[in-house]
Amino acid sequence: MAKNKTPTPVLGTFDDQPVLGTGIKITHAGDGLSKALAVAPQIMHHHDKVYVVLETTVENIAFPPIKDMDGVVRMHTLKAGLATIVNESIVRDVLDEQARVIEASSGVIRINFGDPDDRSDEEIIGI
Repeated sequence: MAKNKTPTPVLGTFDDQPVLGTGIKITHAGDGLSKALAVAPQIMHHHDKVYVVLETTVENIAFPPIKDMDGVVRMHTLKAGLATIVNESIVRDVLDEQARVIEASSGVIRINFGDPDDRSDEEIIGI
């Protein structure tokens, strides 16, 4: 089968292959959180949404090939250390901004129809 055309790499190369993306894998994620819960137990129920902050260390970097493309992904393996459950208010703004950035990268633009003074220039002109 013919491979898809490879986009211009913006992340460099590895063994003469373009690096076309990045990813992460987290190991030991439950260890630090289990220790935190041993100190301050919390009861959780099915479908509860909890917000976890992890301290991690990059333990490995691999470059697996991308199926049907001439290129690789830079895959970072992160080993979790300390972990804690935090109140949603601590992370809500950061998560909302990340969701906005992800939507924008796929072409979604949200328009604020509220107070014109609260709208960005892009929202006002429709871009």
